[in-house]
Amino acid sequence: YPPMADDWGLFHQVSATRGSAYYGNETYGYNPQQTIAKFRNRYAVTWSSGFKHEDHPGQHVRYAVSKDGLDWDRDRALVPPQAEEAIVWNNIGMFATDSTLYALAGKCNTKGNPHLGMCSMEAERISLNIFSTEDLEHWDQHASLTSGPFVFEGPRQTRDGALLCAGGMIDDWSQAVVLRWEEPAALAGEPELIMIPKVDGLEPIQCTWYQVEDGRILLYLRDGAFSCRLALTVSEDGGKTWSTPLRTDFPNTCSRAFAGRLDDGRYFIAGNNYDRLLDCLIYTSPSPRDRG
Repeated sequence: YPPMADDWGLFHQVSATRGSAYYGNETYGYNPQQTIAKFRNRYAVTWSSGFKHEDHPGQHVRYAVSKDGLDWDRDRALVPPQAEEAIVWNNIGMFATDSTLYALAGKCNTKGNPHLGMCSMEAERISLNIFSTEDLEHWDQHASLTSGPFVFEGPRQTRDGALLCAGGMIDDWSQAVVLRWEEPAALAGEPELIMIPKVDGLEPIQCTWYQVEDGRILLYLRDGAFSCRLALTVSEDGGKTWSTPLRTDFPNTCSRAFAGRLDDGRYFIAGNNYDRLLDCLIYTSPSPRDRG
């Protein structure tokens, strides 16, 4: 690793109590992409569960339920593994209404090579699937609503009632896309796909957003081109149109971030917010568009 200052990365420790929803085993040892939501009086957590590494053929989505966020019921498969079909499922996120919890997942064909990991996924073959439940036991699947978007954050509601989430297009890493539903009742249906203007040299893999007091929506984009900076695009009409993205001075070591607003009014971006890549040899790796 590159040299770091002695006090680099030192922050005040936050007091917390840990509860384990799931612990990997020799069959499902890689469990990334976790999300959590509160539905009525219980918490639900979903995650991707794979054999050896991220997006290994047979990766699927599991979930667990808790009354207090500490003690969790037995985990179950939201989407069962399909290793024999070389299918990968990616957990995206959840959205809860008073009556229904929605869980989003992406389904992708792979080349069947377990050693390629995420590089094994086939372009243009990822589909958005939404599952809904009213009791956290029985789920309805609304399959293959759209194809192409590679998303890793569940939808959130804007002030005008629409739902938004965003990501990149798996067949074109230079294209960021926003998924928009007019209202929560439409979430089980196909979203509107809104393409964000392209920028040379920017590869927007994953996106996150918050809305400020004047109504503008600020969408931050992870840059897969390894600039180690977040890019930013802005919407002034509730997410229907977006400005041309610009790189910000927010450091990001080419990893996922999450933006939002606290109850006291402050905005935040959580993630690996520094400008050094974790792997100092990453420059030898091909860009996402060349992988596979």
